[in-house]
Amino acid sequence: MNGEIKALLDALRKRLAAEPELARFDIASLAQPSIRLVAGQVEEDQLGLGVSRIGGIPDVPPGWEWPRWTAKKVSRFSWRRRGPRSLGFIAQIDLAKMPRFDDSLPASGWLYFFYDRRGESWGFDPADRGCCRVEYANVERASLVNADVPGDLDDSQVAFPCAVAASLDLTVPHVFSGFEFSDAAFEAYLKFCEDWSRRVAGTQHRLLGLPDVIQNPMELECQLASNGVYVGDAEGYKSERAKVLADGAGDWRLLLQIDTDEQGPGWMWGDAGVIYFWIKRQDLKALRFDDAWLILQCG
Repeated sequence: MNGEIKALLDALRKRLAAEPELARFDIASLAQPSIRLVAGQVEEDQLGLGVSRIGGIPDVPPGWEWPRWTAKKVSRFSWRRRGPRSLGFIAQIDLAKMPRFDDSLPASGWLYFFYDRRGESWGFDPADRGCCRVEYANVERASLVNADVPGDLDDSQVAFPCAVAASLDLTVPHVFSGFEFSDAAFEAYLKFCEDWSRRVAGTQHRLLGLPDVIQNPMELECQLASNGVYVGDAEGYKSERAKVLADGAGDWRLLLQIDTDEQGPGWMWGDAGVIYFWIKRQDLKALRFDDAWLILQCG
């Protein structure tokens, strides 16, 4: 086991042991490593070629084209119109510089994340497919170039550039089955989750690990919505199609979580919410990112 992760696991067990309502549960066995990302605003020219960044403009391979999508539905919001539009750039991750705890991610190359920041799709509707994009490139660093911003991406959709500091972290599940909690223990656990994730001050950007859930677990939502089942209300979850698809919910894992961060890139998701990029485990292993799915949650 990675030494840093072991130290975090020891600290987690110590904190749990100090909680009378939680000491008898083996919650530490469900913890998952993660990479915590802290964004600090800088000038664009202070970011070296290919370095990890949140916001700003990506460094991309030659011939790369900015991702676009066409919304399948016209929203009541005037800024969500029909027709193709460019997605907002969210993050660029230099995998060679990320701390490692397993082989979930390639040891080299770049991951790029995009999202329709103006439309802010929530991910519960199959029509949201395409509102986010995840791309992977493994090229020589010297071949990267600063992308040209497309003309239809107005200044309000280009976030402030931020350098990224990455460190190992340990995440715990927000809710889970397998333990019989009393009401007091359940309330104690919810508070513990919040205290544990917030023990390091700042926003909750992270790569891999378990999400900091605001509303409900998202794995089943990803499975159903990405397979054509509308889950904006309870009916979708009760459908016969949902019953057939439900077993596949366990295939989904968090790839990237991006918090509201007004002091860094300058964005807010809904009412101080979070966006979560999800991917199926088998797709991540095969470096297939076309089916990545995005969920937005806020309080």
